[in-house]
Amino acid sequence: MVIWEDEKFIIEDKVYKRWLKAYPNVDHDKEVYAATEWYLNNPLKRKTDHQRFLSSWMSRAQKLAERRGINDNTKRITSEETRKYLKNKPRKKGTF
Repeated sequence: MVIWEDEKFIIEDKVYKRWLKAYPNVDHDKEVYAATEWYLNNPLKRKTDHQRFLSSWMSRAQKLAERRGINDNTKRITSEETRKYLKNKPRKKGTF
């Protein structure tokens, strides 16, 4: 279960199991925590479809893991590693 302020969002077992199959290179618990932090710290950008929001979050984490060469046989990517990678990622000229 994820609690976002006064809202409770329950992640059903079948949804979590689908995530395990669809996004095998992601540390799911840590990514849910990171998504929760984003949700709480961005009140103007909050999403209303929580399941879709979390699935999209997992999808981005999976794609990042694949770009970094992480697969199910090595190790799972964590949200901390994601932040470090994005912080140090070279940016195009003129972007923030």
